[in-house]
Amino acid sequence: MIKITQTTDTYLEAVNKQTASLVLSPILIIGGIVVSVYLKSTPMNSVPWWVGLIISAVGIVILLFYRSLTIQIDKQGGKITIASKGLFKGSVATHEVTDVEKIILFSQYEQNRVQSDNGMQQSEPSLQTSLFLVLRNGQRILMANGTATSVGNGIIGATLNTPGQAEGQKIADFLSVPFENSGTPTLQTAVSAIGRMMGGQK
Repeated sequence: MIKITQTTDTYLEAVNKQTASLVLSPILIIGGIVVSVYLKSTPMNSVPWWVGLIISAVGIVILLFYRSLTIQIDKQGGKITIASKGLFKGSVATHEVTDVEKIILFSQYEQNRVQSDNGMQQSEPSLQTSLFLVLRNGQRILMANGTATSVGNGIIGATLNTPGQAEGQKIADFLSVPFENSGTPTLQTAVSAIGRMMGGQK
């Protein structure tokens, strides 16, 4: 998720580095190679050796799609610079501060079916969010995606810690533009979601 790294009265910098992708990718690549070598050295194993190659390929794909985003807002110069960097290339876009209409956060609950320790299927709710910078011409610039799971604090805990909400509000306040929650759940909708899950509804 996006983090505000620098802020003054006239300057704000926010960064989204997707650190999890950088950590997960090499683990999958190296782990897949190890698994492939192990399976190939044990011919009696029922699992094909190329399964390890598939694991490594997934890690490579994650690395290829890695993107970091840096947003620099200079109110004194009246410019917003958005720099996106990938593994091999990047891009830079510049907008006027006055071009920004609002900051908006889209949120929705998702139910993931997982298998518990006793073999039973159960719902594990998660809250998915997307934070956008919206320009007056209607263009929406994605700043970050986020996920809050039910692990530990449950669905209400996820609601109270909506990813991107605090950062989006700070950026909106800095730009003196509205901050909108589109679909951001309240405690009431969280309780309602729990009821639907207990009732087996999707």
